[in-house]
Amino acid sequence: MSPIDRLIYYAVLLCLLQIGIMFFYRFYCNRHFASCKIRIYKDKNLFKEMFSYAGSDMIGNISVLAQGQGLNILLNMFFGPAVNAARGIAYQVQGAITQFSNNFMTAVRPQIIKSYAEGKPDDMMRLVKQSSCFSFYLMWIITLPIFLESDYILTLWLRHYPEHTVSFLHLVLILCLIQTLKTPRSTVFHATGHLKFVNLVVGGILCAAFPLAYILLKFGFSPESVFYAANATMLVSEAASIIILKKYINYSILDYVKVVYGRCILVVATSFIIPFLFYQNITSPGFVRLISTCIITTFSSVFFIYCFGMNNVERKKIRNIICRKLRK
Repeated sequence: MSPIDRLIYYAVLLCLLQIGIMFFYRFYCNRHFASCKIRIYKDKNLFKEMFSYAGSDMIGNISVLAQGQGLNILLNMFFGPAVNAARGIAYQVQGAITQFSNNFMTAVRPQIIKSYAEGKPDDMMRLVKQSSCFSFYLMWIITLPIFLESDYILTLWLRHYPEHTVSFLHLVLILCLIQTLKTPRSTVFHATGHLKFVNLVVGGILCAAFPLAYILLKFGFSPESVFYAANATMLVSEAASIIILKKYINYSILDYVKVVYGRCILVVATSFIIPFLFYQNITSPGFVRLISTCIITTFSSVFFIYCFGMNNVERKKIRNIICRKLRK
């Protein structure tokens, strides 16, 4: 069987897997929840609201898709499939580690929406701040050892990998960390139903990465400049999203930035030092160094998250949980 046939076979299996999961969920819900039974129901006003909501959300999804595929096309135009393959590997790693953050947000998202529905904006924003920080911390614990040991991990995984893969992976991991902070805030926009304006603004900013990257490549910049453009537009879109949220929710932007971004930056700056020094002083790459790096980065991250990434109430809760576990 040729490599192309195997690729098609792999794609078909992935498609069948997703279809199987969808039908399993449908079968389970139809059997156990009476409200999930399919009934024909006509309500023009409801349909109008639903299509308006879905259409507004689609604008944001299309902009993200356009940015990703647009940058993909640029890399292919300027550098060919080899560099594109490096990008594909980097995004495959990103997709794997993003699942951890997504699983965390799956548990938090209903609580944020519930707080808004009950008319408790203060509780909702408290949840948004906490979930933003802790999803970032979780992502940072996973990302830091990959960032330091990316060369050895790629060698262990692929043996030979395309040029630029390591630098692409580093930049994609940074982009992933930035996106992690956006997810809880995005849930608030979905809860309010005010999606059109924010998706138009944020989507427009994200799509600006395409012309910006094109200009950089035209001036002879390296392939990494594509990801610099993506990261820059992501940061600008973050600022725009925070400002737009003020239009719908009465909250302090300064306090939000201080709590979320201030804590996260402080945790990154402090927890990176010890693992980096360890990595620099042990020059021979290998499995032992990989395991040692994972252990040191985990302890360093957890320690500085506890010191600088939590307030007194959160630290007290953590201590109480640990004490209860130890007593059992």
